[in-house]
Amino acid sequence: MPLIFDWTTWSEWIPLTELDLGTIPNKPGTYVVATRTPITRVLGSDPEGFLDVGESSTLRKRIASFLTCAQNPNAYGHMAGIRFALMRFGELFPVSTLWIRYAVLETKELAYAAEGALLKHYTQEHRELPPLNYKYNWSAHE
Repeated sequence: MPLIFDWTTWSEWIPLTELDLGTIPNKPGTYVVATRTPITRVLGSDPEGFLDVGESSTLRKRIASFLTCAQNPNAYGHMAGIRFALMRFGELFPVSTLWIRYAVLETKELAYAAEGALLKHYTQEHRELPPLNYKYNWSAHE
């Protein structure tokens, strides 16, 4: 399987609160939410500060849901956004300081595979998931 998370096919890093959701297609895709500052991990440091790696069949809706939940602890719909709010990640990394990059893909299956490949790479580098990811996507091992 080719390296699905080849960064040349992804958007540039965009400040999350400056993202124009209307520019994101209502198509499947994979995304990363990050601090863009180093975070100490079990093994080494993550220089980009990944907080969440995700995928969706409708990328625009999923990113909007993360933003809503991260800013409102009473909102529902995105587990990483809910964890961000409830665990008070905003005290360390205010939403206004978060960045996002994404890749639009042709199918939900490709988005899921890209998420799995990126999580596999991340866990090989750091021996743990990004802080807001709560499950490992095993698709990269199939």
